[in-house]
Amino acid sequence: GVIIIPEGTTSIGGWNNFNGCNKITAVILPDSLTYIQGNNFQNMAALTEITVGTGMTTWVRGNFNNCQNFNKVNIKDLDAWLNITFESTGNAETPLAVARHLYLNGTEVTSVDFTGKTMIKDKVLWGCLGLTSVVLPNTITSIGNSAFRSCDNLVISDLNLPNLATLGSYAFQGTKVQTISDLGSLTSIPEYCFKGCSQLTTIDQGVLDNITVLNKEAFNNCTSLGSVKQSDNSISSVLR
Repeated sequence: GVIIIPEGTTSIGGWNNFNGCNKITAVILPDSLTYIQGNNFQNMAALTEITVGTGMTTWVRGNFNNCQNFNKVNIKDLDAWLNITFESTGNAETPLAVARHLYLNGTEVTSVDFTGKTMIKDKVLWGCLGLTSVVLPNTITSIGNSAFRSCDNLVISDLNLPNLATLGSYAFQGTKVQTISDLGSLTSIPEYCFKGCSQLTTIDQGVLDNITVLNKEAFNNCTSLGSVKQSDNSISSVLR
C-alpha cells in the first residue's frame, strides 16, 4: 500500500509513472530527490498522503487528478518546501492545492513567517486550508502566482508591503484580506488577485494613486468592500 522511492534517487522522469495504482495509500519521496516530471500521480483512488523530502527543487505539473482521498502533504522542512519551483502549464495543480492540508513533522501548518525573505514563489501555499496567519515583512518585493490562492482561512488584517514590485495573478484569491494599505510600486493589479476576498473592506488611497490598470476580475466578489479612500485617478473612480 506504500510506494517508497529509495534514498539516492535524484529524479523521476517521464509521465504517468504511477497512474492508476489505485491500491496505493501513501508515497514517500527521499531527501535526495530534486525533480519530478508531470502527471505521475493520477487515478490513485486510495492515495491519502505524500511525503516530500528536503531536496526537492522542481516539480513539473504535479497533477493528482482522480485522487479523491488525497488530503495530506507531509514535509520535514518548511523552507525547503517554500523553495520548490512548481512548473506547470496554465493552472496545473500542486500536491497541496489538491490535498489542502500541509503537515510539518506531524503538525499541521497554521502559520508561516516570511521574515528575512524577499520573494514568495508561485503556488507554494495554494490551497492550504490549515493556514490562518502569515508574517509578511517589509522586505518582500515579489509574490508569485497563486501563492496564497484558496487559503480560505488565512486572515490578513492589513496587507502592507511598501517594497512590493511584482504580484502574481490569483495571489490572494479567496483569502481573508481585510485592508490593503500599501502595495509598493505596483501600477497594476493582476487578474483574479483578490477575487473572493469577502472580508476586504478598505483600500487606502496610497494604493490607488499608483494603480493605472485593473486586470480581469481583480476584485470580483469582494462583497464587503465598502471603503475606497478618495483619489482623483480613474481607477478610484471605477472602484467607487
